[in-house]
Amino acid sequence: MLQAFSTFPNLKLTDRKQLPDCSAIYFATARSQVLYVGLATNLRQRWQNHHRYKQLEAINKKADVTLFWLACPPHQLQMLERQYIDHYGPVLNQTKLPHRRLVPSSQILTHTLEKLNSR
Repeated sequence: MLQAFSTFPNLKLTDRKQLPDCSAIYFATARSQVLYVGLATNLRQRWQNHHRYKQLEAINKKADVTLFWLACPPHQLQMLERQYIDHYGPVLNQTKLPHRRLVPSSQILTHTLEKLNSR
């Protein structure tokens, strides 16, 4: 039987730099709803530039996002992550990342030179 995420240690999303250096399953939540479940071999490093951070930051403006974690041995990470994703059905685990529009560097350079030239 899986433990409820609400019993795990937690921090606000804005305090993510205080996360411990441990392997863990983590839960990003808002209003007691699990938004994302992931795994990390080093929790603090994982959240230095998490691929869902921008989305969670936007949600955090409307409802506090909290990170919960369950420290566990690295060999259990994938199994536990799958079980928790199946159990909670987090919405962000089921969506693709928004595409960032890539602009060719030559286009950026041309635009910058045009701006400088107009001055």
